[in-house]
Amino acid sequence: MRHDLRQAVQDGHWERLTRWPGAYLLIVLQDDGHLTAYVDPAGQFPLYYGRQGPNTVLSTRARTAAALSGTAGRPDTAVLAAHIVCPAVPELTEGRTAYDGIRRLGGGQALRVAPSGGCTHWTYEDLAPDPGTRFEDSAAQLRSALTRAVTLRTDSAPRITSDFSGGLDSTSLAFLAARTTGRPPLDAFVYHHPGAPAGDLVHALVHAEQAPSIRLTVTRGGEDSLPYSDLPEHGSADQPDPAAAIGARQRLRLDHIARGGPGLHLTGEGGDALLAAMSPR
Repeated sequence: MRHDLRQAVQDGHWERLTRWPGAYLLIVLQDDGHLTAYVDPAGQFPLYYGRQGPNTVLSTRARTAAALSGTAGRPDTAVLAAHIVCPAVPELTEGRTAYDGIRRLGGGQALRVAPSGGCTHWTYEDLAPDPGTRFEDSAAQLRSALTRAVTLRTDSAPRITSDFSGGLDSTSLAFLAARTTGRPPLDAFVYHHPGAPAGDLVHALVHAEQAPSIRLTVTRGGEDSLPYSDLPEHGSADQPDPAAAIGARQRLRLDHIARGGPGLHLTGEGGDALLAAMSPR
């Protein structure tokens, strides 16, 4: 990291600082007053920006950027309509937000703000597949990276738990954790609402039967964990967010896990975000 930082200071290629392990937002403020922001390649930490007179305002929350720019009360009606009519097609609103005049800097994109307040943005890293890379080679590299990542996280954890929804992401990580820890059984959790079953429990039971090293625990939902429960109590989302509808269910499941004591918990949430960002458009 010291070597990369030294090189970036010398040649001005700050992009090299975005390639360390993990996902993070990088902001560089230079002595001459220029500010450059780099969003992680997978877009897990976006940046929002807009104009306030001659100045550019920045924030990690769209609502805050809108308040700073004075546009908090003006929604972008076209974006909201797209969220309602075509929620599964984010390309329709790419770069725009629910707030009028507030833009979103996404994965692999950078923004440079001059001392005068003017800004330019560009893509510093395109997540297109490398030319000539075979699917088999990519699969082997992904398997190796996931195995190493899980091993590093579980190696010294006093207690290890995992989501086990029966889907590809969390189930794969749970199998890896059960294999790498050497301390079976691994406590895995699946949410199930008897009155509104989603099929997760059926798939989780099938997969759990294949692995004696996994101990499946069911978090059972009730009236207070139905979709859209407890929204006023916990505030509104910064932007239209499908996950907000199942917030009560998530809190119930995590509370159930936490009752077993401190430790490391693995989820599969990042899989869709990363692999969807890398898929061909």
